[in-house]
Parts: sequence; structure tokens; C-alpha cells
Amino acid sequence: MNQSAIIHTNSSHMQCVLHNRDVMLRLMTGKDITRAHCIYGDPHAWVKTSEGHRWEHDVIEMEKVAETATHFIFQVTFTPKNFRVKYHFIVCDELECVQFGEDGFTPMSEEVGLWNNFFIPYVHSSMAVNSPSWVKDTIWYQIFPDRFHNGEPSNDPPEVVDWGSGPVNNKVSFGGDLKGITLKLDYLKDLGFNGIYLTPIFSSPSAHKYDTIDYFEIDPWFGTKEDLKELGSQAHKRGIKIMLDAVFNHTGRHFFAFDDVLKHKENSIYKDWFHITSFDPFEYETFASAKNMPKINMLNQEARDYFVSVATYWVKEFEIDGWRFDVANEIDMSFLKEVHTQTRALNPNLYLLGEIWHDATPWLNNDVFDGVMNYPTGRAILDFSAGELDALTFTQRYLKTQNSVHPNILENMFTLLDSHDTPRLFHQLKHDEVKVKLALSLLYCSPGSICVYYGSETLLDGAHDPDNRRPMPWHALNHDFIDFMTSLASIRKNYPTITQAQAFEFVFEDDLLKLRFKHEPIEAWINIQSKPTFVSVDDLITQSFVITLPPLGILITQV
Repeated sequence: MNQSAIIHTNSSHMQCVLHNRDVMLRLMTGKDITRAHCIYGDPHAWVKTSEGHRWEHDVIEMEKVAETATHFIFQVTFTPKNFRVKYHFIVCDELECVQFGEDGFTPMSEEVGLWNNFFIPYVHSSMAVNSPSWVKDTIWYQIFPDRFHNGEPSNDPPEVVDWGSGPVNNKVSFGGDLKGITLKLDYLKDLGFNGIYLTPIFSSPSAHKYDTIDYFEIDPWFGTKEDLKELGSQAHKRGIKIMLDAVFNHTGRHFFAFDDVLKHKENSIYKDWFHITSFDPFEYETFASAKNMPKINMLNQEARDYFVSVATYWVKEFEIDGWRFDVANEIDMSFLKEVHTQTRALNPNLYLLGEIWHDATPWLNNDVFDGVMNYPTGRAILDFSAGELDALTFTQRYLKTQNSVHPNILENMFTLLDSHDTPRLFHQLKHDEVKVKLALSLLYCSPGSICVYYGSETLLDGAHDPDNRRPMPWHALNHDFIDFMTSLASIRKNYPTITQAQAFEFVFEDDLLKLRFKHEPIEAWINIQSKPTFVSVDDLITQSFVITLPPLGILITQV
């Protein structure tokens, strides 16, 4: 038995308390393991017998729910007695069974004893994930405001570029604004979007606004505070949530506090708001290597108080529905926890999302973020859709990401395929519409909230930043592809358990990889062969009955 591959810890994705105070446990093993059982009970439940005292416990077989490249993942859910839990595992391969607890392995012939167990001393209801229930049903639409729609030409900067012409860079403005977004709300609603994520809208000299100079003012290029209130009001009437971008890792170079440091150096009262490493020569820490984005020192109480007040101001005064925290993994954790406490006191249903591209476990413990930008799942989908992964490797990577977080947190993740920080989906998949449809279909079949970057519904192209920030081509919309996207949204709405964690299982059948949903009468079928295949089905996307499915083609059918 490969004992070194057997893993269980008390981290939140392996020892999970659910909303009804049930307990879900996950166990990772090597692929030599054939079965696993969980032995659990109240640690104080001892009964006297003729042979001495015996611990009362239950034995339950665990289900193998996933296979990654290196491990099997077993899972079990149970209702604990008296809300106190002691447990260990029995793990078997073809030759032997062993007991596995916190202290390691013991043979079946030995009594586990008091301490070679894992423990949940008491299952408090507060240990369950406490996040807004609306998030998992949200299909977000990310908007880069300057490039979406110009609804009020009177607020255009003097050097505005004609829509759709000229160079695409971060210094020019095309005139998109908040009023333009408000005018297109019905367009977004018809496409099935019920959440809008706006990249920064506060005062800044750039088109992207990540170099903020005033956190309490809307950039005049985008409009006014009244325009934001009107956008929020009209969006909410249509059942659409609004999430703003919180740039709290760094400011712009001419943010008032850093401007004072530039003028007065070591005599500035704001010098400790930033990470100044030298005044002569003048050196300071920044976001990446961008000298126009000085990094904030959130251990300074005055700076901390200022940015907490920014976070609470927009929640209180404008009733926004969420904050997305830029460069969240580089911000002081204690500050993020304070923002969580203060903003949730104002709105218990506020969604707090972190931009974290890697394993985000430390930020997902019920006191910082509800979810993070789920790039790992998106990358698995993209690599498979591009033909860079075979179907088995894809399922292994996908399931690894799904089982790396608490199931309730998975339902609050923000899964995406592209953004203002990546090449566009159409570009990444080399303008192959079949592959783009596969990627988007898998995205729409994924649990939790999902996000589409503006223009993806009309196959807007674009390479790396800044080319991925082209103006929305309102004059040349791809209506056939828009219809396809609308159909995907309808499927997700009409079969609502799609958004739940572990909603489907992968099944290999002949030439197809199938996504078999557990609680809905539908399946997704993907042709994983190198040649077309023919299937006769009721396809919910095209409404056809005899389908020629090209390589990596997908359909979603009733069963």
C-alpha cells in the first residue's frame, strides 16, 4: 500500500461543516486503494461491557467521487450525534487494510486508541460557510467601462477616439461610460446575465483606472455619482447585481497621500501609508514594477481606516452588491478581515470576491472572501477546448479544482475563461468557433457563479493587454453566436441544480465524454475523437434531432 499518498487534514476543504451542521469528509489516496470506510462517533460515547469500556461508533463506506492525475478522492457525509465528532479511516488495497488517523497508520489488529483519530470538538453552526445565497445562480458580465458603450458624449474627454478606430491602449479613451451601461441593461438581461462586474470607475488618469487618485469620486469620463445610482437602480429593477472593483493594494501616483510624499519626502505625514524603502534616492514598493502604482502599507492605522471607509462608503451610499478585490493575495490579511466585518455589518448579502490566481485556501475560511476568481478551473476548460489535454487528463484536472475547496465555497467561486488580464477567449482558441462553443458550454455547466468578459457573446477578438480591451462592436454583432449564448443561459436557468457543487459526474461512453447531471434530466455530450460522429438526440441548444458532432463538438440533450 502506498501510504505516503494517503492524505487527510483538518483544513476546510477536507473537513467540511455544511449548513445543516452535517459533516462532509474527504480523503485522498493513491490509486492502489480499492475502498475506504469512515469510523466516527461522539468522543465521549463510551459504554461499559463485560470486557471493559467500549467506544460507541458508526462505520460508513466512503464514496470515490473523483480521480486526479495522482490520487483518488473519497468522500462521506453524515449527521454527527451531539455535534461532537471523533473519527478515523479504514483504507484497503488488494492485499491489506490499515487504520489511518492523526498519528498515522496502525494495523487492523491494534485498537486505534484515544488519540489516533481526527477531531471536530464541537460542530458550531458558525463553522458552516456563511455567504450570500444568490451568488451561485449569478451569471456575471465583466465590463471595461471605457470600451463598452458611450451613452453620454458630453462627458467625453477632449481627446476621445472615435469608437472602434485608432490604437487600443491604456492611455486613450473611447468614451464608454456608466450611462452607456444603463442603456444596454435590457440587452444584458435578454442574454441571461444577472450580474455586472465593473472594472474600476473611480478617478484616474488612465483608461483602465487601476491607478486611482480619488476613491470617493466617479471618474468624470464615466459620469457622476447620480449616474451610478441610476445604473444600480435600473439594474436592480431587472434583477441584475452590481459589483465594483476595489483597488486596495496600490494607488495611483497622484493619489493625495502619495502626492504629499512626492512633495515632502520624509517630512510627509503620509510617508508611512506606503512602503518607502529610501528617500535619497527615492524608492518605494509598487504593484509589479509599475512606478505609477505605489503599494499601500495596510499596517498603518490611518491608511487602513481610510480604505475601510472607502469600502463601507460605496456599500452604504450606493447599495452595491459586491466588491472584487484587485491583487487580493498581496493585501494584508488582517485588513481584509476588517473590511469583511465592516461591510457585512452594512449588508449581510454583500459578495466579497478576491483576485487570486493560485490556491486560495487561507482566504476562504469564512472571514475574508466568499470566493475567488477561479482561474484553475477556467484553465482546465481552456486547455481541453484547445486540444492540449486529452479527455481523461481534463476530467482529472477539473475534478481536482472542484474538490480543492469546501463545497459551499465552490458554489461562491467566480469561474471565468478570460478577462481584462488575459487574451480573449476567441484569440486563445485560435478563432475556432467549435472550440469556443465547447469552452463556454463547459463554463455554463460549472457550479457556482460564472463570468463572461464583455464581447465574448459576439466573438470579440484580442490578444494580451491592451489589445484585449477593444471597443464593443455594436455595429457588427454576431447574432447567431448571441443566440447560442442565450440558449446556454436558458439551460442554466431552467435546470437550476447545475449551479450546485458536484452536480454532475463524468462518464466515458464510446466516442463521447458525457457530463451526467445527478438531479436534472439532461446530459452534455462531447465528441472526444479526431473525426466527426453522428448522434440522434434532442439538443437543447440547436433544437435539432440528428447532430453531426465535430471533434470537440458539444451538445446538451434531455435524457
